Amino acid sequence: MIRVAIVGAGPKGLFAAERLAAHLTVSDAAASITVFDPQPPGWGAGYAADQPDWLRLNVNAAIVDMDGGRNTGVSLGLPDFAEWRRGTGETEPLDAFPPRATVGHYLAHCWGQLLDRVPARVRLRHVARRVDRLDAIGDGWLIDHEYYDEVLMCTGHAQDWPGALRHGWAGPAPLVPQVYPVRTWLTSAAVPAGCTVVCRGAALTFIDACLSLTEGRDGRFDRNGYHRSGAEPSRIVPVARRGGFMEVKPQPDGPLAALPLEQFRRRGLARCAEAGGQVDVVLAAVWQTAGDYLCVAAGGAVSVPPVGVVPPPDDDPVTALRRSLRVAMGECRPGLAWALGQAWRDLYSGVVRALGHQQVTQSAWSSFASAAAALEPIAFGPPPVNAAKLLALCDAGLVDASFLAGRWSDALHDADVVIDCVLPPPGLVEGELAADLMERGLVAKAAGRRGVSVAPDATCLTSDGTPIGGLAALGRLTEDVVIGNDTLSRTLHPSAARWAQRIAARCASVAVGVGR
Repeated sequence: MIRVAIVGAGPKGLFAAERLAAHLTVSDAAASITVFDPQPPGWGAGYAADQPDWLRLNVNAAIVDMDGGRNTGVSLGLPDFAEWRRGTGETEPLDAFPPRATVGHYLAHCWGQLLDRVPARVRLRHVARRVDRLDAIGDGWLIDHEYYDEVLMCTGHAQDWPGALRHGWAGPAPLVPQVYPVRTWLTSAAVPAGCTVVCRGAALTFIDACLSLTEGRDGRFDRNGYHRSGAEPSRIVPVARRGGFMEVKPQPDGPLAALPLEQFRRRGLARCAEAGGQVDVVLAAVWQTAGDYLCVAAGGAVSVPPVGVVPPPDDDPVTALRRSLRVAMGECRPGLAWALGQAWRDLYSGVVRALGHQQVTQSAWSSFASAAAALEPIAFGPPPVNAAKLLALCDAGLVDASFLAGRWSDALHDADVVIDCVLPPPGLVEGELAADLMERGLVAKAAGRRGVSVAPDATCLTSDGTPIGGLAALGRLTEDVVIGNDTLSRTLHPSAARWAQRIAARCASVAVGVGR
């Protein structure tokens, strides 16, 4: 019997386990599958079922589905997220941006369903521990002296990174080195009531920190704004390289969703499909699609900037946030930031397919990476519900955006507490399992990319492209080779399904006496 280890039981690890279990079930093959993670299956870095409800999903919940083979014949019949929510008593219309804890409960339920639905010949179990080392032996791998024929690394967010403020922090103010879990790090002892808090970062993690220090301390939001409880800090001061807040995602059922954009989206995707790995063709498709979208929204011809040029943040970040929220809710005419953000979201699947797996030269990749970094804050920002809360905190004088584009040292002058709201980056990160393997020469970093080199079926590759037997990787540690790993989508990346098909075929060949 083939022994499989999945290292990491966040969403990526669970999705891979589901695909493998489904393929094994329909092929009558046998395998032993062990999923390693110190946390319960499905939790990962962002979906702990015990986190507070003010920490919300930042993507439309419609994409969440534990069944990666629905309507394909390779399915265990697991419920999708919406079906499960209705089954728990939620009423329509379902919130498009529910608490992340709700996603965690759903994934935990689906793990239980997996255990119940796999046949006896498929042994599936969870081992509650972190794996810090893999050792190659023969054709397989050792984890704690136990042999596995196949290992899949899905380790998700790194726990630490060299750029974290905790390394060498010498400021006079105490440092809170991370945000999550918020009930561990953002306590009233660490961040006292009435203090001035300076935060590095102004993106989604910063918003979660703000809500934990306000709503999480019995502050109250209503249509009139934010009402202090007295337990929150007196001032929260973000500082960020971009100099502004992220653009707000449109409400999925809002007026912008009714715009007739489909023909332009399809045209943009077709251009991406024909790009042949050419970054300039893909970016031109994005900018052209944005121009088409803007013409539809404006009701006439408009001009867009040259390809690669993204509008800079407004000089007044609060004014910009207020306008972005109004656009997202359909209360004012959208502009270029909305058009570029919507085009990037709509064409993202085409971008992933066109430019992933090192189809792009190293020199061209840098231009893509720069464009992607500029587009992400305008495409993948907060949902309206959280943006409205952030704006209310600004209007109440609790969030002070005056240093947002300023000098870090100036902001620190009045700080009582400093919070690092910047997460470790994707790719190979020092101190993590895959980085240890690279240092020992067992995996390779893709040339000019941040992540480990992998084939389209997730198999790890050597520096010359040779498959590494029995070792595969999914998720953040493959970033840039596989583009855009921070997603719950089952359709954006086919790697997990391809990996599962390959492993199931190997298991089936063993069952009939072929192979090992």
